[in-house]
Amino acid sequence: MNDVIDQLNGPGYAVIENRLSPLELWHMRIAYGRVLCRIKREGSVHERLPRLLVEDPTFWRLLTDDLVLQVADQFFGTRGYICSSFSGNTLFPGADRIAWHRDYPYWAVPEEVSLASNTRLSLQTMWAIDDFTEENGATMVRPGSHLGPGASPISLTCPAGSLIIFDSRLIHSAASNKSNKMRRMAGSTLILSCVIPMEDMPNQLLDMAKAYPWCADEIKEFAWLLGADQRVPCDISSSSYEKAVADRMVRTKLNKILSQEEE
Repeated sequence: MNDVIDQLNGPGYAVIENRLSPLELWHMRIAYGRVLCRIKREGSVHERLPRLLVEDPTFWRLLTDDLVLQVADQFFGTRGYICSSFSGNTLFPGADRIAWHRDYPYWAVPEEVSLASNTRLSLQTMWAIDDFTEENGATMVRPGSHLGPGASPISLTCPAGSLIIFDSRLIHSAASNKSNKMRRMAGSTLILSCVIPMEDMPNQLLDMAKAYPWCADEIKEFAWLLGADQRVPCDISSSSYEKAVADRMVRTKLNKILSQEEE
């Protein structure tokens, strides 16, 4: 884990090869394929798969990976973060290169501000469902660009089942897919808990509780990561302010759903 932190502090990224076992990778590919077949648009060469955590519990393994959480604890502070987004990304043969960019929330922040701040706002994870090669659209990065201009671009090639972690300030892209096979990945954006999430992860959490009641114990364990304990805005002029806060907490709604399923 310390090696990964050193890499994040240095070039800004780390590649952990073969993080998934062959059996785990096999299950991921089946689950991913099931979702992709249902939502793929005719003629599309670039498909994003939203709500993967609701679509199939197989992907929970990626969200709650021990190494990812250990690194995030060091990066943000213990449990000082939540999941902002979790989705899949597929490049089909013929897909063009994705433009260079920083990830959320840095695309909305002036560069001089994002690079000057010592506060880390966001961390990316990418799980390679297929081999990442220079031919099929592997992620490309400018090492060190989370701290300054960065070095010349390199491709993060790795075998299927590998994990890529990087500081969201890192300038990155994806090469065009010149192969005859698709390139699939799944990943998350983790953010400092005071940052507004990209996706409504708390409502996805509630949908997961409704869809998979037999997984109640597991859901309770990682509910915090999907925003179950985040404060929800409410009327502070209310005489029952504390009750209003409690009633609107996602954790309260989650407990009600799971208790109903248990009855």
